[in-house]
Amino acid sequence: MKRRLFTFSSAIGVLLLTACGGGDGGGDSPTTAPAPMEFQVRTAYLNKLTTSSGVKKFKLTGNLVERGLTESISGDGTEDVGVATAATLGSMPTQKITTVVRGSAVVANRNVSLDSIKEMHLDSNNNPIALISNEYNDENGYLYLLTTSITPIPQTARINDSGNLYAANRYRTNTSTGSTLVGTYVASYAIQEDTATTALFVLTGTLKDTAGKTLMTETERYRITQSGLIAKISKTVVSYSSNFTAVTTLNTSY
Repeated sequence: MKRRLFTFSSAIGVLLLTACGGGDGGGDSPTTAPAPMEFQVRTAYLNKLTTSSGVKKFKLTGNLVERGLTESISGDGTEDVGVATAATLGSMPTQKITTVVRGSAVVANRNVSLDSIKEMHLDSNNNPIALISNEYNDENGYLYLLTTSITPIPQTARINDSGNLYAANRYRTNTSTGSTLVGTYVASYAIQEDTATTALFVLTGTLKDTAGKTLMTETERYRITQSGLIAKISKTVVSYSSNFTAVTTLNTSY
């Protein structure tokens, strides 16, 4: 359907190291720690949106907890991300990226399909403006997201930087009643420590109902280089049943 992303925030300080002198009262000059590395996060984000096409295999693990009982979940499949193609959303020209997931999982000895299709529409600046999927899609309507505000991601960022990406409303369509607001969605990013030359680029989406209760959080983790090259590592989805009596946690590794 739609979703995604996770927020961290902190400040980066500059550490000055001063060495004391010997018996002559002299001292070494203060030395300044190397400047924190800058990562081309906008380039990485655009690479994720527009150049990460192709098929990736994944493994799925997790659990379902309901009324004190825990059932394990395991599965596998493929994620096929298409290239951006010209499209329209209503009368608005867009770039559309289609992602097709095929796979299956076993939950408490039951086979469950992981198949899904989602379409992300981008504006001329590659900002997401809509997300449509088959989570609920039949002859009577479907669910979709429309963005209400967009915060352009900065060109560069350092370890521990974070911020919001966009906010959206979630709607359900119906052939007789039209579109009905059923919730909200907020996407954010955070830059976390990884290796000496790379960082973790963490995208988190939080889906809530109209009463403000969290229905789902989805966290995607990517490894990025200073120049903005990006590779997907994992995804974690935590979702709640409509009556909030069951919690499902899914961990996907690529």
